[in-house]
Amino acid sequence: MFIKKTLYPMSRVSFAVASLAVEEDVGELKVDLERSGDLSRELTVSCVTASPSSEDSATGTVPTSVLSYSDYITRADEPTSLVTFGRGENRAICPVIIIDDSLQESAESFSLVLRSPVGGNLGDVISLTVTILPDSKDVPLIFFGESTYHVDESAGSLEVTIWRTGTDLSRVASVQVASKALNPTQAQAGYDYVAVGRQVDFLPGATTQTVRLAILDDLGAPTLEGPERLQLVLRVPVGASLGNPSVADVTINDSLSDLPKFEFSASLYSGYESDGEVTAWVTRSGDLAHHASVRCFTRQKTAEVGLDFDERPDTNASFVHFQPGEVERPCKVILVNDHVHEDDETLLLRLGSPASPSAGGALLGARNTSSVTIKDKADRSTIYLEETRVSVEEPPEAGEQRTVRLGVARGGDTSSTVAVRIHTKDGSAVSGADYFGFSKGGGAGGPRRRDQGAPRSLHGPPQVRPRPRVQGGGRHFKGDCVH
Repeated sequence: MFIKKTLYPMSRVSFAVASLAVEEDVGELKVDLERSGDLSRELTVSCVTASPSSEDSATGTVPTSVLSYSDYITRADEPTSLVTFGRGENRAICPVIIIDDSLQESAESFSLVLRSPVGGNLGDVISLTVTILPDSKDVPLIFFGESTYHVDESAGSLEVTIWRTGTDLSRVASVQVASKALNPTQAQAGYDYVAVGRQVDFLPGATTQTVRLAILDDLGAPTLEGPERLQLVLRVPVGASLGNPSVADVTINDSLSDLPKFEFSASLYSGYESDGEVTAWVTRSGDLAHHASVRCFTRQKTAEVGLDFDERPDTNASFVHFQPGEVERPCKVILVNDHVHEDDETLLLRLGSPASPSAGGALLGARNTSSVTIKDKADRSTIYLEETRVSVEEPPEAGEQRTVRLGVARGGDTSSTVAVRIHTKDGSAVSGADYFGFSKGGGAGGPRRRDQGAPRSLHGPPQVRPRPRVQGGGRHFKGDCVH
């Protein structure tokens, strides 16, 4: 009698696949092993990481060592790397720990190899390539500091900050930054700004770089254009990825710098009461394309309305009007000449209610108040001799006398008392020999009496006889100096 035995193929073990791709943060990678053939007996096999070759870029380490700059925990060719298939089992797991570091790395790979089977043979796939994909969290990001920027046209430039962030900034990175006009065109390169197109480099450890956008101001002919936009764009990053925002909107605004603006050309003006008026000049800057106006009105200080000047009220009657293209217009204040001498007096001129049909209207500049000083030199009292040269014949006989009369006049303000001293001074004629010298202080009274003295003959002091005389617009008084 014969017993017939069924013969089964020898047990064979291999990897389920020849390659795997995993994320760096997978943690424990469970690699499937398959067994075929005779499953009736237990089978063990070593599942080890191969020594790095020229084709491998990932680096292994042992659990007890520092894990920095390593990518996985090595499975050495030792008992701890054995994988066991129990009786009847056709699948088993070969675990590998993948290290999730903070370094920026490209794709890396290493190999797993099956060796030294016991209870069976090696199958067809005994080597497995594991590729660790780049970890997007470790890739630095480059982005603009702000998504929107606003700059006045008069600023001259705009500083834009570009940031780089990430866990690994140890490598050089770069990005292209360029300006981009919007469609329909708003801000125009070469007219509103200087186009940008350059590479920005980040050295190891650097987190920020600055790009300067030059803004062009229409200084020669200011034109109110309103807000105009363009874009700055980041592209072609190297050693990094683009973060958010990678596009920044830039608004160039001339609503302030080109808005019509009024102010005085000076903070102080002065004039003489006798001139009848004083002129301050109001200037206009910004967009000059339209008719514009501003009030120029007065306020009292030491000078008083009606007594010293005519008021310019804060009403439409005090508007100063500018025609298109005009940059300067006068603001006149009428002065009152009262023929009474006064010390310097001041009043204020102010600007208000600016108006223009341009968008946004008009503004007042910083110098919107000016001080006006009224001087009064013409009304100052003056005393003088009417004639600077007088001729007289010497008496023909010894002991005779002749009298010389000189007019003494007073001009200007006659409302107060003044005094003057009159005296002789030798020339070619000698006092005592040719004439009787004298020195006398004269008194002064009101408008009807001015310099007067006691009557004198040739041998005594002179006599001053006052007589009023009107000359020009004021009262001048005249007396005789008799000698």
